[in-house]
Amino acid sequence: PVGALKYFRAAAGTIAGVSRRLKAHFPDIRIVAVDAEGSAIFGQTPRCRYIPGIGSSIVPDLLRHALIDDTVHVRELDTIAACHDLVREHQILAGGSSGSSYAAIRSYPFPEPRPTVLFLCADRGTAYMDTVYDESWVAWRREREEASPAVSALQSHWRSAPAPWSSWCTGASGPW
Repeated sequence: PVGALKYFRAAAGTIAGVSRRLKAHFPDIRIVAVDAEGSAIFGQTPRCRYIPGIGSSIVPDLLRHALIDDTVHVRELDTIAACHDLVREHQILAGGSSGSSYAAIRSYPFPEPRPTVLFLCADRGTAYMDTVYDESWVAWRREREEASPAVSALQSHWRSAPAPWSSWCTGASGPW
């Protein structure tokens, strides 16, 4: 049923426009936004994020027009795993924000029976070949997450990333 449709995405302009249009036509629809952990868009304290294309250190003004029922914040390691799963399971080479959306769908506590889910891949993976799809970068990112999950530790480690990856660290005061 269309009334059970979910929309996962974090871009403020997109979710504002789509959520308003869908709610106008399907009042019972639930809109679920997806964002990176450490992004301020949906209320978290901004911190260093390494995957480009998702998250922000500010709340975009366009977001005030969005009709959002729930939000899912996705860890970067879950985003990376979901990107790789999209390639392996569906032959979709998607970018970081699409991986975050896929990770959110897989972990979201849907009611039974499971509703229809609308999932848009708004980015291509070709721009992420030196990050999300690079084995060395993924190993470096996993090492940082597992060794020091604290924000301060992540901030102190950003410079140890092999070039050009250290330039991807963004956040409230970033790069650090």
